[in-house]
Amino acid sequence: MASDEKKTSYFIAKCDSIASLRKCIDTSRWACRNRREPPHPSDLLTHARTNNNRVVIIFSVNNCHGWHGYAEMASGVENQASTNSCSKGTKTELKSVTENTSESTENKHLIDENVSNHTDWNYFDVKWITHFLNDFGERCLSSKATEGEEYRLTDNTPLNKARNWQEVPSGIGSNLCLLIDKFYEELKSKRQEKMKMAEENQPPPFFHSSDEVGLMNENWMKISEKITQELGSIIMACPFGSRRYNLHTPTSDMDMFLVYQARTRDILGFNPPKQTLKSERESCDFTIHEIFHFGELLMSGDHRCVETLFVADETLVHTSAAFKRLQQHKHLFVNRICLEKYLRDACGSKGTKQLHRWTDGHSSTEVLTDRMSKLSYIIIRLLQNAADIVKGGNIIVYRPEESTERATLMNIRQGTPTIGETWGEINRYVIGSFDCVRKCSDNYDNMKKW
Repeated sequence: MASDEKKTSYFIAKCDSIASLRKCIDTSRWACRNRREPPHPSDLLTHARTNNNRVVIIFSVNNCHGWHGYAEMASGVENQASTNSCSKGTKTELKSVTENTSESTENKHLIDENVSNHTDWNYFDVKWITHFLNDFGERCLSSKATEGEEYRLTDNTPLNKARNWQEVPSGIGSNLCLLIDKFYEELKSKRQEKMKMAEENQPPPFFHSSDEVGLMNENWMKISEKITQELGSIIMACPFGSRRYNLHTPTSDMDMFLVYQARTRDILGFNPPKQTLKSERESCDFTIHEIFHFGELLMSGDHRCVETLFVADETLVHTSAAFKRLQQHKHLFVNRICLEKYLRDACGSKGTKQLHRWTDGHSSTEVLTDRMSKLSYIIIRLLQNAADIVKGGNIIVYRPEESTERATLMNIRQGTPTIGETWGEINRYVIGSFDCVRKCSDNYDNMKKW
């Protein structure tokens, strides 16, 4: 072990911020800047790499009071002038340089200096061995772990006060790396234990269903019986997902949506019923709402709940007299709030913005991938229902076999259109919906639907 330590040099690198550390981890590249007087850090690193087998750099972020990981030098030091021509030495590039180095704060004024100053920057590749950022965020080995006398440097300076690019004795450096590795394993072990405890403490699933499509009626009967026995009376039950919209295929799952009314004694008891139950480990997806929470969702414009008021009668698995009375007033819930929910889901971070990220860099003539087609299918379905609202009619939940809307959605679901054609269809709905929204806003007082 002693002979190996002699072949390794250890240096301390002080990062200006977590963002700088993140960039180094992502790019596997770091930099140092020449000092006013030699020896320069680049000379120290080059000398150490020439005379030893390994050069290890231990990283610490300013004002975080700890050690964030360590990496090994994977290349020699290169001067900025050798990797970038003078014509590229712009103010923007120099700003990028300072943001990715350990001396960024004190050197940001260099952005406005002469272009030749960028020759002070020296770059090299690193190979990360251990760091906490990706797995444990900003956690780090506390500097308290290295406060002891055994962590005094040769000049009697505490290791925790080591300067940027200061070389530390190999014994101290190797011990610090071992402490970092040990702390990483401790964090990993605690996380695994926490996950195991959470899994063991997870309550048993509310409902076990059959995976076979042919046993759907049996699944509906079993879950209805279980709700009636354990929760209360069923107000409404209908399919969820593709079967609700008549967009399913022979292999589509049966997703269940149910509303129940809790017993009075349960509501007034010390352990009131849950407002929502959702499948977690079960073999089918279901959502069960207590009637009070279902009413809250309706009032908030939740389009998935509002749609249940418009489902085709032939798709209702169970309905009560109370739900039929509620359906008589369904037009009251077709309002601006519901429209905004549709548009937000369709055009938000999990809608068109996500599709932009997935299609970026692809040719418009390429066909949709599986995940692109599924997301596009959902986006256009949401936009179709948004269009139903702005037209002032009912929400069309069940798409008839002969409808153009259904044909469009099924083609997209099967991945038939190209990326360009799909975006054209999405934009057509988006432009039409937002134009109608603006018109409705201008004539708000005269629109009885609003």
